[in-house]
Parts: sequence; C-alpha cells; structure tokens
Amino acid sequence: MNDKDLQDLWNSPSPNDPFIIQQEKLIQQMKTRMKKFDKDIKRRNIREYTTAVIVFIAFTFFGVIAFYQNNYLLTLACTIISLGCVFIVYKLFTAQVHISAKAVYTMSNKDYLYYELEKVNEQIKLLKSVFWWYLLPILIGCILFFVASTFTTKALCMHIIFALIITYAIYYANQRTLETDLVPLKKDLEEQLANLE
Repeated sequence: MNDKDLQDLWNSPSPNDPFIIQQEKLIQQMKTRMKKFDKDIKRRNIREYTTAVIVFIAFTFFGVIAFYQNNYLLTLACTIISLGCVFIVYKLFTAQVHISAKAVYTMSNKDYLYYELEKVNEQIKLLKSVFWWYLLPILIGCILFFVASTFTTKALCMHIIFALIITYAIYYANQRTLETDLVPLKKDLEEQLANLE
C-alpha cells in the first residue's frame, strides 16, 4: 500500500459514520414509502382497468343496437365513451415506468432514488392532465348520450348537471391527491437525492 492508497483510505467515509448511517436509514424509510406507493398505484390501475372493460363492453353493445335503430347520435355517444375507456387504459399503462425487480435490487442508492422520482413524476403528469385524457372524453360522450336519449328538457338539464358535478368531484379528488401525496413525495425524493450529491 503506497502513500496515495493510505490517503484515499483516510479520506474515505467510515461505514460507521453517523451521516452514512442516517442516509441509509432514510433510504430504507423511502423504500417502505415507495412500496406502499407501488401498491396504491397497482390497486388503482386494476380498479380503473376493470371499470374501463365493463363500461367499454356495455357502451359498445348499446352503440351497436343504436346503430341498427338508426340512432346515429346515440351511436356516436357510445363510440366516444368506448374509445375513451380504451384511451384511459392506454394512458395508465404507459405512465408506468417498467424495469425488472433484479435491476432495481442492484441499483445504487442514487440510481434508485432517480428511478423512484421518475415514477412519481409520471404519476404527477398523469394527474395534472386528468381532465383532458380521463374526464373530458367521457363527459362529452355522456352529454351526447343524454341528448340522444328521449329525455324531457328538464330531465336532460338535470342529467347534464349531475354529470358535471361528478366530473368536478373526480377532478377535485385527483388534484387533492396530487397536492397532498405526490408533490410532497417528490420533494422528499429530491431532498434525499440532493443529500447524496
């Protein structure tokens, strides 16, 4: 061992360094949080996929019947809703960051945090634009469905108002999740990454 090796050994942090121990503790806590995050996203996606399939089948069936009854506005409404369901599944699936469990296991702490930050950023982008890819197509389809159905003017207005209230409630719930869960999680990941720099 030469002088340079001794100098490098002297300058290298000790495994028992309190800072390193604290960093490892924070990393483990973050891994626990991210496991819960992954489970929550998986449950949400399964719920959305299942709902999308059921709605797709139902409105495709209604659309075919409406087409043979020459009710083309109703057919258009059902088509928009069905295609909206397909697009929802596509958006949810493509927002996932796919990587093998083995690759995650072999990552350094820094790479792991970057990987998790990328996952959170994808979900943030998803919720920020939820009105355009999730709510708006279904809302348009529902309004056309109500217009094409044999409702009185009063019933039509009530159905549209109800649809708007439900749309707003879903939008508000998603934005609240964004502000209370995802944004703080992103900040914590960025803070831990900054500490590793």
